[in-house]
Amino acid sequence: MLVKWIQCTVPEQHVQNFSQGQEHWSALRELPGFLGQIGGWSKAQDGTAHVFAFWEDQESYDLFMTRAHDDIFSKSKQQVTYSKITIAFGNAETNLDSLSKEIRDAEFIALKKIASLDQSVILKLQAGSADVSNYKVQFNELPFEQNEMMIAVEESWKVIPKVSGVDEGIC
Repeated sequence: MLVKWIQCTVPEQHVQNFSQGQEHWSALRELPGFLGQIGGWSKAQDGTAHVFAFWEDQESYDLFMTRAHDDIFSKSKQQVTYSKITIAFGNAETNLDSLSKEIRDAEFIALKKIASLDQSVILKLQAGSADVSNYKVQFNELPFEQNEMMIAVEESWKVIPKVSGVDEGIC
């Protein structure tokens, strides 16, 4: 599974517009190979947004970038809401059957660097204090310096894919 991690620095006056723009990414749920998206605001760094998008493979992601990304991005009007963007890509093994439920249930995203492995983190989706899931993700680079990070999930940023003609919508 391909994981795309987007980190944006959002000035205080643009936080609401950034968040509203993030809701336009619900269009992802229609795309082949899209597995889900979740994101929110850093608990330690005001104005820092994190979004994690999950794709079956590089080919699915590349098709999205070619056919849909620019249109969704334009409609979101997010290009004027952040002062800095960092993008990292990683790979993870997971049970794809449960990812939608895990995204739906998550309230927090916890990240912890794995000291013995360069550029690897444990990505935990959490509901309250309980772990919903744990993924070991090997990234091409890490867009943060701390050893641990906690992100408060924004419900309206969650995107669950449309599966077998069933419209699950945004959680």
